[in-house]
Amino acid sequence: MNSPVIVVEYNEEWPAIYERERQLIASVLGETIIAIEHVGSTAVVGLSAKPIIDLMLVVERLEPGEVYARYLETLGYLFVADAGSSDRHFFKKGESRNHHLHLVEEGSQEHRRLIAFRDYLRAHPETRQEYEALKKALALQFRFEREAYTKAKTEFVRSIEARTL
Repeated sequence: MNSPVIVVEYNEEWPAIYERERQLIASVLGETIIAIEHVGSTAVVGLSAKPIIDLMLVVERLEPGEVYARYLETLGYLFVADAGSSDRHFFKKGESRNHHLHLVEEGSQEHRRLIAFRDYLRAHPETRQEYEALKKALALQFRFEREAYTKAKTEFVRSIEARTL
């Protein structure tokens, strides 16, 4: 059985959790990283979210995922090969998937998309509220269907991206 999709109220600890994880990742990957960003819903103050901290690691040139995996595994990250995009590598951490790590090339579509979506929600409270209401409704509708939940949000997310990219 899939783990349930649970959307919780914004937690003021999320930025501090991100910062601790950012420091850990920087300690093992060091100079290979251009930037580490807090992205996803937990990066938007006031937005309810699944309690998963999304981090985006930006590198100059994307190497094979296994290159990063040997370092990130020491922090508990699991490399998810072929995670649906050739524009990024994806890692998850924790039995309950409490951290997601998106490793992207600087200036790539995925890099621009994640930043643009986060920044748009931060700057537009009315859109943030719409997105929150949608996520809560979908979490009830697709409680044990994580993929269906994600797919059902796609049209809304793409509409925001179309405004920003």
